[in-house]
Amino acid sequence: MQNLGLNLNAPAQNATAPGADGQGGVLRRHFLQTLGLIGVAATLSPKSLFAQAPSEAKEWRDMVNRFIYSVADRPQANAMTAQLNRTPLYYQSREGLELHAAYSSPHIFVGSTIDPQRVICENGFQVVKLPYYDSGCPCRRVNDINASEIYRVTDPAEINRFGCVLVPDGPRSQLDYSDHAHYVGETARKYELNVNEWYVPYKRRFAGPHRSHTGYHFVHRTRRDVHGKPVTDFIVSSDI
Repeated sequence: MQNLGLNLNAPAQNATAPGADGQGGVLRRHFLQTLGLIGVAATLSPKSLFAQAPSEAKEWRDMVNRFIYSVADRPQANAMTAQLNRTPLYYQSREGLELHAAYSSPHIFVGSTIDPQRVICENGFQVVKLPYYDSGCPCRRVNDINASEIYRVTDPAEINRFGCVLVPDGPRSQLDYSDHAHYVGETARKYELNVNEWYVPYKRRFAGPHRSHTGYHFVHRTRRDVHGKPVTDFIVSSDI
């Protein structure tokens, strides 16, 4: 996928607030030029479904099952995963879609749905091709959750940090003026990420029991997973 994200190569300590002069102003202009790339939206078009490679299908199914057990009590989770495990998975290319859909999972459950139901912290959960997780029930159509987001919000350390399994609060979106390289860099350092090795294609708001947070999707510039795809991560800012 095209690199549409924030370039974090500039040293964070040199970044200044928007409107500053000097080197900070140069960095800001470079930052805004990078943001401009994100606004080029491709035409939305139907995508064909393909049989999913067995190893990738199993990984995604296992991840969604683990997510369900993280947000639902055992009897409820048992019922949902039993239904989901009978549902075939297909691969649907995300190339050329608008930003939110482009980073939705390409692995689609076809042939069965999990009806909307209340889970942890009274949040809503359902599966209609994709898993959805929201503060409301039924879930909003933009509240699907992908693999890197699931990995982060179900991390025991993150659950302890925020007091619940964080819930998406709206669509994935491009970075803007408020996402200065210094701010993103400070968040990355808390996760011990070398920002020079990653780019950031989108941000997304997440809600906890008391506050909202901004999450950033990181894509590694060179590292690939066992399937030959870029390694990704998702990090969440401090309370805002």
